Parts: sequence; C-alpha cells; structure tokens
Amino acid sequence: MNTGRIALQLDELLCDLTPDQAAALRAALPTGFRDQLDAAATHTRQSLAAATAAGVLTRHAPIPTADHPAWIRLGITDTLVRWHAGSADTCMHAPHPLRPRPVFAAAWRPGLVVCGACGHLLAIPPDSDTDRTCDGCGKVTAGPAHDDPIYPLTIVCGALTYQAGACRDCQYVGQAGADHDR
Repeated sequence: MNTGRIALQLDELLCDLTPDQAAALRAALPTGFRDQLDAAATHTRQSLAAATAAGVLTRHAPIPTADHPAWIRLGITDTLVRWHAGSADTCMHAPHPLRPRPVFAAAWRPGLVVCGACGHLLAIPPDSDTDRTCDGCGKVTAGPAHDDPIYPLTIVCGALTYQAGACRDCQYVGQAGADHDR
C-alpha cells in the first residue's frame, strides 16, 4: 500500500475541508465509535491544558489545519494513515484506531504510535544531535547554551498528540505547543 500518496491526498482534502463538511463526516461515524473518539480527544485536550497550566508547555492555542506548515501536517497525516493501514509500529499495548484512546507519535520516530504508558519509546537523549535537530529543515542547532535552541511543538489531532522540534526559522507557533483540530 502506498501510504505516502494517500497521506498527500488526505492532507489536501483536510486543508480544504469546510466546517459543514467536517460536521457531516463526523456525523457519519457510528455513535459508539464517535463517543469513544470524543472521550479520547477530550482526555488528550485536558492533559494538554494541564501541561500548559503547569508550565510544561508555554502556549496552547487552536490552529486551523491549513495554517500548520506542510512538514507538520504531512508528518501527522502520514502517521495516521500508516496507523489506520496497519503499517505503523506500535508499542506492546498495540493501540488501534478502532479502539480510540490517547496516543502519541513524534516526528523523530516516523511510523511509531504509542499509548500513554509507553511514551518513553519516543524519548531521545538530551542534548544529543537528534535532540538538537529541527524536524522541519533538518538543521542541527548548537543548543540552548549557545542561544540556538530547538523549540518543542506539541500538536493535538483528535486523540493523537504529535511532537516535533523546530529551529528558530521553522518555529511557527510562538514559544511552544499547538492544538490542532481536524
């Protein structure tokens, strides 16, 4: 299966989706599934709001799909397409899109979806080259000690929390954090 082509087509569709079209698609979901998905998304948003209140994230603001740069949108869309197609790697708890619950993915671990208990699988060594690499342009920064940090981004797409790091040039949402509605 060519998930890349599907991700590109889905990204184009989602960027052009009107609120009425989104509501119609949502209404077409089976009620029980929609309720589970809503519960998982609510839990994810509450966790993001708590992290913002605790100072772990410095900004929490809804951003329309089309306002995210392509490297973020396509990373999220590719992750979701792979996961739905069964070609993504998952943690040992095997989160599945037909059993909605909060899940996590990261730009630096493409194709991996994990549950909340397995977030450590997305960890990278602090101040390593990977930790200082921009997921947008690939630049390896000098690090915060040299006033050249990577800005952490947290984007929420339904029940999926997607993490990425951006250099000063690729940062697009202020200091950190974004809430993403699809």
